Amino acid sequence: MNLTRLDPTYFYSPVERLCVSGGTAPFFRLKLTENGLANIQEEKGNDDTLSVSYFIGKDLAHANDEVEFYETIFALRRKKNDTNNDRGHENLRGHNYDCDMALYKMFDFTFEYVGVVTLPEIVNGKAVEREVMVIQNLHNSIRTLRLLDLKMGLVTAVGKWRGKSRFRAFKQSMLVDRVTNSSKEGFRLEGYDGKNRILDSMDPLHDLRIVSSRRMDDDYTADDSNFFGKRAARRYLQKLEGADVFRHFLDLHQALSIRLQSVIGKPLNQTITHLSNYELSEIVMHEITARLVRFAKICHAVTIPQKWIGSSVALGYDIGTLPHRSVKADEQVRKMVIFNIFDWGRSELLTKDKYDKLKLKDKADRQKFWEGYMYGVDRLSYSAARIYYHQFTNCEGWKDVTIRVMDYDSLSPDDFIGEVTIPLPEIPAEPNKLQNITNIDTYTLRRGRLFHGTKKCGTIGVGISWQSIVQPSRLRGAWQITIGSAANLPITDLFNFSCDPYCLVITSSTCGRYSYEKMTSVKTGNRKNPTWGETLVVPVATTGTRMHDLMKAEGLNISNEEIRDLFGTKNMEAPKCQMIKQWRTMISDGLNLITKVKDIKESEDNEPVEDNEPI
Repeated sequence: MNLTRLDPTYFYSPVERLCVSGGTAPFFRLKLTENGLANIQEEKGNDDTLSVSYFIGKDLAHANDEVEFYETIFALRRKKNDTNNDRGHENLRGHNYDCDMALYKMFDFTFEYVGVVTLPEIVNGKAVEREVMVIQNLHNSIRTLRLLDLKMGLVTAVGKWRGKSRFRAFKQSMLVDRVTNSSKEGFRLEGYDGKNRILDSMDPLHDLRIVSSRRMDDDYTADDSNFFGKRAARRYLQKLEGADVFRHFLDLHQALSIRLQSVIGKPLNQTITHLSNYELSEIVMHEITARLVRFAKICHAVTIPQKWIGSSVALGYDIGTLPHRSVKADEQVRKMVIFNIFDWGRSELLTKDKYDKLKLKDKADRQKFWEGYMYGVDRLSYSAARIYYHQFTNCEGWKDVTIRVMDYDSLSPDDFIGEVTIPLPEIPAEPNKLQNITNIDTYTLRRGRLFHGTKKCGTIGVGISWQSIVQPSRLRGAWQITIGSAANLPITDLFNFSCDPYCLVITSSTCGRYSYEKMTSVKTGNRKNPTWGETLVVPVATTGTRMHDLMKAEGLNISNEEIRDLFGTKNMEAPKCQMIKQWRTMISDGLNLITKVKDIKESEDNEPVEDNEPI
């Protein structure tokens, strides 16, 4: 096919090959010249995000199918009427969009692509010409990027499709799709840049005691050069469910504190000039939830089913800095949030003309795979919305906090060591001031809740303080739970005769509708007396209608009561597939069709839908 060719003088040469964490296609660092910047700025219009490092190059020799996908988008956009391009996503309600318009709206989520350029690369002292596909660089203008690569769909490999052999497709289906979160929720975490230190401390080969996938020092510097360690770490990520993925994604209690103290010049938890790390997390999660809901609605509006095998969703934001507290801080954070769909090497962009020419069995095939893709998008959007609801919309306060100490096991369920539940006092009335309600006190861990009896299992130091936030803000403040050190923890892993503890911080709200948990890093090395020194944050919102406002802004008419039924702890024991069916119905219709979860007894002829199948 004809490719969109760019003038090589747009970029400095030679290009430099980049090291990437995954994939087979080499990437190259591109830098725009003054001429290239001016010409592309003229084509894009007034875009303040454009910079000399705005683009990155991908080796075309490994991306022939992908460039065809982008060129098709290019051609379709040329044909599209500019007036129709300005239609808002509100028209999606009730499927008022025609097929082409829905597809066009999906194109807005793809990486920006401007064409192909031929540039030299120096290899062994000689210049080698490289054809490079020029796409958007996600690292542009970002100090430290935290990025999730989520592979979408129940099936991510198909034999005899786009160059994939039947054997390789069968192998991936048996060894990857069926044993990871793909078969359960329709997506899996394939890559994670900017991981938090908690994940780094969880060695997936820890129990083997033969080969270490990570050699950690006190500063959590990891050595990932071990082949088996890399594969084990990747498999661990692939098995994470959506709720766990977002918990780690939002966790900033170790990512920002040391770095920003040197930037701001004073302790992070006492600054009033910058947003706090949990304010940043709240804005990021609100924006991601809104975009996921919007994207899910667009997917349901597409009337020409697509076969996007192995495509991914990218979610990310900058964890390297905190914005100054100002009226534009919210807008600044939202502009830096990343939500894109990409990786089109084995995907087909089906237009109406092509679809009409397909046989009936091929149309049914496309419908099957599109249902699997939408299922993954719906589950991802539900996980995001539920995490946001529990973590950032509780305005009534938290009743207590439970510190549960667990022993980490990589090849078996973690062992319970002991726990203590600490009531939280009333929120202090004095605003804009950090108030220490209790210093670090020592509490006795007991096993009475999960096991019969009240056996003592060592002690742990816990400190609790309240931090108000300078108003106006989307959050009222936050409880800061500091986990100090533990002593005399018992040996629970009898196989290795060791203790590798971590703490779960579990909070429950006063009204009983909100509950969520966070965790500390794992202390390995048979530590019966570990020291964490980590502070976890439990925020309190200024208003409880934030989720309702978000849904209303995205065209979903759902009341606060129905939101509580869908996301609240009252329905935690309800069949999960039933709650997902309600969510998918709401997204698909864009109307208020949510009803309270009821106990449903279905006959053998109408069995409940399994959690790993499209609904």
